[in-house]
Amino acid sequence: MSIYRTAARRVENTLDRFQDVNKTLLFAVLSAGGAFVGSFVGLYINPFPSPGFWHLLLWDSVLGCGIGTTVAVVQNWHLGRLTVAQRDLFSAASISAIGGLCAGFALITIKTILGFLFHPFGVTFVPHVAGWTAEGIIIAVAVSRALPNFRFGAALIAGTGAGVLGGVLTHGAFLHVTLADALKGVFIAFFLSVIERVARKAWLVVKRAPTGSGGAGRGLTLLAEPPTLSLGNEPIRIGSAPECQILLPRSNGPAVQAEVRFENGLVTLHDLVENRSKTLSAGQSLSFDGVTVEVGTRRAGANSAQT
Repeated sequence: MSIYRTAARRVENTLDRFQDVNKTLLFAVLSAGGAFVGSFVGLYINPFPSPGFWHLLLWDSVLGCGIGTTVAVVQNWHLGRLTVAQRDLFSAASISAIGGLCAGFALITIKTILGFLFHPFGVTFVPHVAGWTAEGIIIAVAVSRALPNFRFGAALIAGTGAGVLGGVLTHGAFLHVTLADALKGVFIAFFLSVIERVARKAWLVVKRAPTGSGGAGRGLTLLAEPPTLSLGNEPIRIGSAPECQILLPRSNGPAVQAEVRFENGLVTLHDLVENRSKTLSAGQSLSFDGVTVEVGTRRAGANSAQT
């Protein structure tokens, strides 16, 4: 077993203790930890002199990486595919680090310009909140790439909410910067999770057979909240291949058995085994090797209750 898979198993065993915790709450709490660690590393293990432009940029980059990696880990654990998600985690960490770098630049620029403009009036609230908001938006957009089919507009709303709330609550507060950054992790992850639920128009609910143990989808049968994947232009793949968001036990069939999309108001399944496509309706269920996938849509009312 590879070093990554061994580490992933240990993380799985730890997270399995929190199977009864709501996913949104888990996102928020663990992202606080990821943000705190990222902030601590960026602040104290930083080759650039402090305070300084490059020091702040690297600091925010590591902060973004900490939040994005945490969200990606929880997301893939919740889907039961953490042991095959190394590429997804690397992608999430890289994009979030770049996002954090850009967020740091925006924070410095906005606080500097607005600080200069509002200095004659003795106003510090506006530059502080505006800087937090810009930082929150950019990091939220970057982190949202770890969540399938998360729309750009929804990420903007989530980042704005997180940034404004965080900026208001921390202005004038006597918090250590690492604790303030931990709040950024809480608010960004919380708003991303909530906005995802509110903004999505169609989704898949993944349910596994109680007899499943080990292998793909480990632990999902015990989750109080079944995994849910938002649908959109990006296909949700079902199969045993590592790139599949809905992971099945390995079988003699194709590595990717099916793809599901939401386009032009329709949920479409492309069956790669029989090479045919069909439209799915709200509440319709499909079975794949002990895994049941149920379709939900916003317009279907009670028949597509959201989890």
